[in-house]
Amino acid sequence: MTTFGHGMANFEKNQKPLAASDVEVAEAFSDFNALVAPQAFNANSQEALTKVREGVHPVGKQSFTKVGSYMAYRLREKNGPQALDSYPALGGFAFFQDYIALTKADATIPKEMRFTATFETLVTEMARDWDKSNFEYVRQLWLMPDSDLNAVAKKLRQSFVGSTVYPSLVNSFFNVTRQFVLQGERVRAQQTSKLALEFYPEAPTANFMSGLTLILNKDQPAAIAALKKSAALNPGGPASAGGLNNVAYQLAGVGMVDDAIAVLQIAIQLYPKEANLYDSVGEFQLRKGDKALALQSYSKALEIDPNFGNAATAKEVVRKLSAELGAPQTNTSTPK
Repeated sequence: MTTFGHGMANFEKNQKPLAASDVEVAEAFSDFNALVAPQAFNANSQEALTKVREGVHPVGKQSFTKVGSYMAYRLREKNGPQALDSYPALGGFAFFQDYIALTKADATIPKEMRFTATFETLVTEMARDWDKSNFEYVRQLWLMPDSDLNAVAKKLRQSFVGSTVYPSLVNSFFNVTRQFVLQGERVRAQQTSKLALEFYPEAPTANFMSGLTLILNKDQPAAIAALKKSAALNPGGPASAGGLNNVAYQLAGVGMVDDAIAVLQIAIQLYPKEANLYDSVGEFQLRKGDKALALQSYSKALEIDPNFGNAATAKEVVRKLSAELGAPQTNTSTPK
């Protein structure tokens, strides 16, 4: 529902549609309709999801934000200044349904500013499921580390049964899983991540959580599969090279250095050409006193990319460790 969230936020901030002209609005609707068409997902679902995510960003011409802000403009114009106040509680489906109803009732809205019949039908069907599952218990649910996860799971299964669309609690699951991870509660972390994946199997964050907790519980093959899926769903997300590197530093920051190294070793299998990952492994190995291994890791980072971001420091560490260990120093100078 990025169209709803970003579009509403943009309109409320600027009090006018993001698109500067009707031509630009029509182009945005055209892009939107093409990107959410079933054939786009049937042809290549991962590529389609990536383009949908880009729809609120400049790389995607902010088409989804333009559509959402225009919808907000039209709904306020028709129903008055207070018309938009109810949508944060009702959700994005009500926003879309009301705009679709408006386009059917108001012939002055050009066909270029309307959704396809297929999308309108899909919204109606999804909204029906949403209305069944988005009830008070789910809206008020706030997971905490001391929550009874078995009771929560039972209630959510009852609430979501038969629905194809239901409220997202991924961030709540993520926050609890993260707390368990950083507290060393490996079993409870994995239990929480399993629940997130059960309810949101196509969510990048849920797959990332699963991958991380599987690493901590020593199931590398399953961890790699989960992280690959997370990265495929969101290449720049938490399962990216940078995301995994960041997680490793968080683990090391609470004294879980061995786990940080384990995460980085998996990350290296996924991204073998990322010099910074080897550099980070070397740093943590050095922190443990494993100087020979650290020398290998730093040297590998420089072998992959002699000019990566931390190359100057890595070269100095390699020089010092080579002298200390009496090891021949690899040529780490920049090729000419």
